[in-house]
Amino acid sequence: MEYTREILNTISTTLKATLRNDTVLFTGGRSNLIGQKEVKAHYKFARFVEDSEIANVLGFYK
Repeated sequence: MEYTREILNTISTTLKATLRNDTVLFTGGRSNLIGQKEVKAHYKFARFVEDSEIANVLGFYK
């Protein structure tokens, strides 16, 4: 939970105008460590990519 709170704090300070964002994608291996329910409760536009560890590789491959 501590890591999730840290991420939520970072998002809220970085993206001050969150109402203008359509979607925020969480990718990478660390996105598996984030409490997805808590993030989605704060930001309804948050999306967690399936197979987040290899999402970047698949994107470059395509």
